[in-house]
Amino acid sequence: MVVAIDLKLYVESWEMKDPIVVSRGTYSQAQLVVVELTRNGVIGRGECCPTAHYGESVDSVCEQIRGIRSELQQDLSRQQLLESLPPGAARNGIDCALWDLECKEEGVSIWDKLGLQKPERLATAMTVVLGETDKMAEKAREFQAFSTLKLKLGPLQNAQNLRAVRAARPDARLSIDPNEGWTPELTQDLAPVLDEVGIALIEQPLPAAADQPLENMALPAPLCADESFHSSADLPQMHGRYRYVNIKLDKCGGLTEALNILELAPKYDLIPMVGCMFGTSLAMAPALVVASQCSFVDLDAPLHFSEDRDDNYTIKNGEYLLNSSSVWGG
Repeated sequence: MVVAIDLKLYVESWEMKDPIVVSRGTYSQAQLVVVELTRNGVIGRGECCPTAHYGESVDSVCEQIRGIRSELQQDLSRQQLLESLPPGAARNGIDCALWDLECKEEGVSIWDKLGLQKPERLATAMTVVLGETDKMAEKAREFQAFSTLKLKLGPLQNAQNLRAVRAARPDARLSIDPNEGWTPELTQDLAPVLDEVGIALIEQPLPAAADQPLENMALPAPLCADESFHSSADLPQMHGRYRYVNIKLDKCGGLTEALNILELAPKYDLIPMVGCMFGTSLAMAPALVVASQCSFVDLDAPLHFSEDRDDNYTIKNGEYLLNSSSVWGG
């Protein structure tokens, strides 16, 4: 007999330590949705972050999730979920809750369930948000424990900001993220400065709808698709334009699809990295599974909140200590 799954949703507001400034706006708090699935007294949880830039809101995501309540009660599988909902935050919340529920029901960790070796620790990049040049350099020095820094950049003061951060952290691996805020001309003009300071990765410089000029652009570092890339269905279009694709569970719609991307990306000569929207340790836990297979890891979201969940991960010397929390995945 199929035992029905009980669905509950919780909408939570999380305050930032400091406002997060990127080229398209400033964020002082995040609205997160927690999905809770219960079967036979066992509870699985998933967390997702609705993203307005992708046409999502808390209300729309909750409506999507509630819309498949009856399918969940009929024992909807994770593979069936891929067909029931499109990529996005709603599917991510349900998918991760299903993984958590299965692990707890089976009494295994997510690592054992997937046949993966669990690392003791995983390093993450730390984001230096867009701001005045001296402030960005100050933050770069403050984040001394992080071996990789990601710089948020905009249309102005890029050369000054890049040189100041490099002077502050000559030891760091630097990536940049203009969040679609550049033009082809600006991207090309900044190429000598990017080469001078030794940028390791350039993430989504042009708008997703207008990134075709990147195909023929000579740049000193590989390009990574973020806003242009959501799910495995986008992989063919990324080939030849980008070298990396940024897997975010809230974009692709969960760990199940993220694992598909990890498997399929090399067939298109693409290298996966892992990033995140806003989220607590509950959202980072499934992303850390993806991170174990990536060389670029950008999962610093919990560090930007004023607080994290009670069963949070310890991050020491820029690294997640994976045995420090059992917040998700068995």
